[in-house]
Amino acid sequence: MDPRSLAERITPRTKAVVVQHTFGIPAAVPALAAVIAGSRARLIEDCCHAFGSVLSGRELGTFGSAAFWSFEWGKPVIAGVGGALMVNDPELAVAVDASYESDFRGPPLAREAILRAQGLAHRILYSPHRYWSVRRAYRSVSRAGIITPSFNELPQPGCPGPEYSLRMSRTCAGRLPRALALARGELPGRREQAALYSTGIEPRAAGRATVPAGSREVLSRFPLLVSNKAALLAAFAKANLELADFFSTPVHPLEGSALRAVGFEAGSCPVAEATAKQLVSLPLGGKVSRTFQEAAVRLVNEHGKC
Repeated sequence: MDPRSLAERITPRTKAVVVQHTFGIPAAVPALAAVIAGSRARLIEDCCHAFGSVLSGRELGTFGSAAFWSFEWGKPVIAGVGGALMVNDPELAVAVDASYESDFRGPPLAREAILRAQGLAHRILYSPHRYWSVRRAYRSVSRAGIITPSFNELPQPGCPGPEYSLRMSRTCAGRLPRALALARGELPGRREQAALYSTGIEPRAAGRATVPAGSREVLSRFPLLVSNKAALLAAFAKANLELADFFSTPVHPLEGSALRAVGFEAGSCPVAEATAKQLVSLPLGGKVSRTFQEAAVRLVNEHGKC
């Protein structure tokens, strides 16, 4: 998010500014906080991709009035469907605690059983070498309602469905301590993997994301900007190597009327819309081998166009 753009758009009606640390790259939170200083708006940090990243000596999630994380299957900390909220503003914390007690309930037993099965399936099946086949299977069973999806459509515009009033399941909460320890242990390896991609991928094949000064980021995925997104995805799918297409739109994975249902109008975020047409990302983490990385680098260099 560009602080200059925010300054042009913020109004006395603005209640919150939600800023995402995409792929773990810190946003310009000090500058954004300066823009909203003195207004009624609160700065909320979306840290779903961020675990271990630091900006100006401070961990992400400590700059705003509140911050939230996701522990879903594609995130740095994987515990299943659900997440966490940290509230740094004492007044807001009281309101959040009251809402949590009165407005949220535990998931049904059937959902608990599904989440246990999903966790087992993810540990066994996920691999950067099986990405495309697993993704197709996952989307098929999600559409059929057999498993709990990581994305839920609104039943009608502006009206959250019942999924949004569920507390984190006991199954996922039980996995969380081990998941956090595993993610912490992976931090040095993620930095090394990102460095290998960075030095191996040629500038003519793919552009890089801008990293702000003073940041020490730990990436959830390694983002690339290419001019031939569809062709590069097809080349990776043919080789059965993982290359993700998100964000396909500024509000991934929504398109067309679904975007309008959440208040997004085409042309309102020209930078994000243009970036979505170019953005792909490579995996990082414990299941990413050196052999995979070397094959991925070769494929980007052979087929990528900046």
